[in-house]
Amino acid sequence: MITDATYISFYFRSNTIRVFLSAIRSIGSPDYLRFRISGDKHQMVMEPFHKKEFTSFKVPRGAKNLNQMQIRGKRFCNMIIKELGYDPLLSYRIPGKIYEQQQIVLFDLERAAVIRERN
Repeated sequence: MITDATYISFYFRSNTIRVFLSAIRSIGSPDYLRFRISGDKHQMVMEPFHKKEFTSFKVPRGAKNLNQMQIRGKRFCNMIIKELGYDPLLSYRIPGKIYEQQQIVLFDLERAAVIRERN
């Protein structure tokens, strides 16, 4: 079953990734999240994971009352810039769809939009 749309945002100047907690809750509120990019680089999957690795991040327990989870990941952000050709001076918002039964969120990397940040 596909549920609400969601987004992931990359803020490359601060090496920060933001994910809506509603998306994380919909895939089972895991201890860790893992991101995988498809071979054709058109999609990225966010899925529950069981440990910390290069492409996985700890979900903080205190985040339950927030709308978004903020992840710091310089190596991961640099890999995204290199693999997808994003401008490291810009920030991007990428739409996704939640697949609750499969416990994944699928982000459409071809629909990345530049975020206009406030100074």
